This record gives sequence, C-alpha cells and structure tokens, in this order.
Amino acid sequence: MSNLIESTDFSFVNDNWRLQPIIDAQSGEVFGYEMLTRFLSPSQAESYFRQATSEDVMMLFESQQEWVGLQTDSPHRYFCNLPVEILKNVDLCSKLMLDLDVFHSTQESESPDILFNRCVVELQDPEVIPRLSERSRRHLNTHLSALRDQSVSVWIDDVTQALLPSMEHLAGAVDGIKIDKETFWHLADRPSELKRFIARCKQICSLTLIEGIETALHCEQAIEAGADFLQGYFWPELSSHNNKVDGLRLGGNA
Repeated sequence: MSNLIESTDFSFVNDNWRLQPIIDAQSGEVFGYEMLTRFLSPSQAESYFRQATSEDVMMLFESQQEWVGLQTDSPHRYFCNLPVEILKNVDLCSKLMLDLDVFHSTQESESPDILFNRCVVELQDPEVIPRLSERSRRHLNTHLSALRDQSVSVWIDDVTQALLPSMEHLAGAVDGIKIDKETFWHLADRPSELKRFIARCKQICSLTLIEGIETALHCEQAIEAGADFLQGYFWPELSSHNNKVDGLRLGGNA
C-alpha cells in the first residue's frame, strides 16, 4: 500500500467504511450503499484526495472490493467511486479489469458472481468528460462497456442539467445516472421540469437516482418525478463495522 494511505497524517482505516444508504423508491427498502472513506475530519479527506495519485485511488478501490467480497450474506449493492482519469486510461483500466478478475476468481468457487453482482462503479467526476479528446472518449466508452460485460454496473455521479448533453455519447455504456443534489433542490419545486430532466436522463440509461434527499417532502417530490432510487441525509449513515439495516425504510429511521 502506498505511503500516502499508510501515512499517520491521514486517519483512514481501509476496513472501516461509511455506508450511505441508497433506497429503492418503489419498495422503500435499502437497495445498496455508497462506500465512503472514513477520516477524522472533512479537511483530512480533502487533503488526502488532493494528494492522491491514480495508483493510490486504485488501491483504495481494491480495499473496497476486498471488503465487499467478504459480505457473503449481504443482498445489497455497493457503490464505489472511480475518477475518469482511471476509467479512460488504457493501462490503468487494464489493471483494474485484471484486479476485478482476480477478485472474481477468488469468490467463484464459493458462489459465482458473488462480488460482481454487487459491485457498482460510480464515475465520480463527470465534469471532466466534456474536456476529453475524441480518442479519450472512445477509450472511456470501451472500458465502461468492458466493465458491464463482467457484470459490473456503472453509474455516473453528480449529473446536472448543464452536463447532461455531454453524457449522451455514454448511452448504452452505463446503467444509471445520479442526479446532483443541487440540481434536485433547484428543480424540486418545479415538478414538470424535474420530470422532464429525469426523462432526458432515461434516454441515456434506464435507472436514475436523486441525491440530496433530506426531508419527507424531498422523498415525495423525487418519487413523483419518476426517480428509481433515493439517497441523502434523510437516512442515517452506517459503519462497515456495524452493518445493520433492519427496519431502515423510506420513512427514515426505524
């Protein structure tokens, strides 16, 4: 593991994740979790990711996958973030695919696809995509399609109204879109406009998730607009050391 992740300057524990619930809008039950790193403070997280190299981020992702692979009794999906830089880079993505294949093979004898059916790659910085060259865009599409061929779901994070047109070339290469929380808050009181925006997202992929759900009204607005999944501080985060979700439903705390 890199010196950066090992450094005592960062209070990061690679087997202790923050798990932010993702709720199925129809059933009201937990569909999965976004896996977030745990630091003592937001400033430490900001400092870490500002200094992290692509290799550091890859090792972080590998640690997440190792943990997911141990959750043999979990029915949930686990959303793990990766930057465009890795997903467009031929060498880095080849290593990623090799690592995922190794994780898959270690689980296969116990239960085929136990890791892959619950692994979701979340493209964390879509604002980079409009600045990519045509060649890099082709590489990105190819690599995302390759992940999906291995049963790894791929989602785009933080999509805004301004960014959506530049995502159109990813139609068929991704499984879902996460709508940026600021965008949702801006459109929440404009139901017709929010519905149209979600409909446009679904021209790219079949599933949509709305971030920034903080109240019961937010839940109602998102569901009415046609969102498939919901995420936000309306539901408590969990720790990977205490992954109990009994009673966690659409209405918030049990």
